[in-house]
Amino acid sequence: MTGSELPGVAVPFALGLDASEGEQRTRPVEGEAGKREGKDLVYMGKVGTGWSRTVSSQIRKQLDTVVSPKSKLTKPVRKPEATWVEPMFFADVEYRDITSEGLLRQSSFKGLKRK
Repeated sequence: MTGSELPGVAVPFALGLDASEGEQRTRPVEGEAGKREGKDLVYMGKVGTGWSRTVSSQIRKQLDTVVSPKSKLTKPVRKPEATWVEPMFFADVEYRDITSEGLLRQSSFKGLKRK
């Protein structure tokens, strides 16, 4: 089974530091995705692949403008290292399946657009 775009996926991204090649580079190391279900923003799991260094830098610049002091998920998840953002972007995410718990399986980031 192949996945497709999840309509209404909001993208609170966890941000991390990548210090490869002797330089410190800030880039998203994984994304925490939520999906709109009515008025709720429901956690959909991690999106851990799909971006290059260039795309990561572009994502970071966009998301830095909408940082939130806390998660906007209806039922917050424990992610103490996460930097949450306002759900003002949609992610195109490809995935293989959705688990019985409602989490994305084998998800990959394909693009980001503003609401």
